[in-house]
Amino acid sequence: MESKVEERSPVVVGEAQYREVAQGNSVGTAVRRRWPLVLLVTLATMAGAFWYVEGLPPTYTAKAIVVISPRPSAGYVAPTTITLAASKYVALVEGPQTIDAVAKREGEDAGAVRKAISASVETNTGNITLAVTWSDARTAAHVANAFAKELVAATTGESTIVGETVSNAVPPSQPSGPPRRAMEAASVVMGLALGLGLALALERLRPKIETRSDIERLAGPILAEFPSSRRVSRRPLEAFAEPDVGTPARHLRTNLEAKLPRRPNVICVTSPARGDGKTTVSAMLAEAFARKGERTLLVDADLHASRAAAVFGVRRTQPMSSMVRDASGLADAVQAGWVDNLWVVSPSREGGQLDIIATTFPALLEQARAAYPVTIVDMPPLIGVDDARVAAPATDGVLLVVSAGTSPDVVHEAVLALEMVDAPYLGAVANRWKVRAKSYYYA
Repeated sequence: MESKVEERSPVVVGEAQYREVAQGNSVGTAVRRRWPLVLLVTLATMAGAFWYVEGLPPTYTAKAIVVISPRPSAGYVAPTTITLAASKYVALVEGPQTIDAVAKREGEDAGAVRKAISASVETNTGNITLAVTWSDARTAAHVANAFAKELVAATTGESTIVGETVSNAVPPSQPSGPPRRAMEAASVVMGLALGLGLALALERLRPKIETRSDIERLAGPILAEFPSSRRVSRRPLEAFAEPDVGTPARHLRTNLEAKLPRRPNVICVTSPARGDGKTTVSAMLAEAFARKGERTLLVDADLHASRAAAVFGVRRTQPMSSMVRDASGLADAVQAGWVDNLWVVSPSREGGQLDIIATTFPALLEQARAAYPVTIVDMPPLIGVDDARVAAPATDGVLLVVSAGTSPDVVHEAVLALEMVDAPYLGAVANRWKVRAKSYYYA
């Protein structure tokens, strides 16, 4: 009747594999996992920037051109002299004394004028462009012409050169700024950068398991993938009829039969933490074996926070310790399940629960092996209580149910707990997963 696997193969998780998952992933992975956040931050940044940019007042730039040339009476003047003189007058125009004088004469604020004026000289020429940017087109042209007059007047004392206004500034008809389209385009880039940065930071600070490779690196082979299903949460006993629930349950059964070809077998189903869906997976797996004609026993061994009695529609029976006092204890406690060839036992709670599994579970398994080819045991999570660690080595195989979005730290701790007790680990079951193919062959 001995049916344990000859060689136990607990998954070995290296620290490098764990750190690779726990410390986050690449930018591409962060975007794939957290694209709604990236999109939200980008759109919010764009909206704020568009609102700010569109609210900026328009500005107008007026330009006047002054040419520095040789005086007719000066004879030959080297081109370099003209260029140097032009550069000198550019500096003069932008100097504080000239700006203060023009601002006072025109009745404008000196600080505003200082920000508005810019002067430049065309390369290897004496052409000086005076540009004034203002919120009012007429004022911009007026101030630009005032600077041109100031520059021409400053050259009256020169003996070799003279300044002449060749193009007076006129009020521009179209605004020159602000560069709204460029600023809005920059906001898109900034929003993407902020979104990507936040996604990557969250990926590093709060990593989650959301890919097959994450589970495989942390918990070994994936034996089945169960997607999210509304029917499982609303009517779990009818969920097997759905292809996207029944198919992975059959996949899991087939993979387990390959790993555990002999009978009888006791399979322990546990999870890293509460809420991963181990009870649902236990039920689907038990139904899969029962539908194949295997006499299957589903044991509710979660003595702490069990939902099995309510989910499976059965009553709680005598405590586990009472079942093992005589050889017929288990047979008297089992109840018919929701499909043929399936039986369920749900022991009631009792005092001293911390030691119940350690003292009674092996004897209960011996009774189960004697009467049922397949026994599925729904155990408590590995983290928080000790029951699954105590019971796992006595079974023929352990399944670890990992739900999408679980922390890598929790999964890593659970796998290490199984390795510590040398449990016959079989592999992981991915629960609430996004399946790659939405429709199945025989759906």
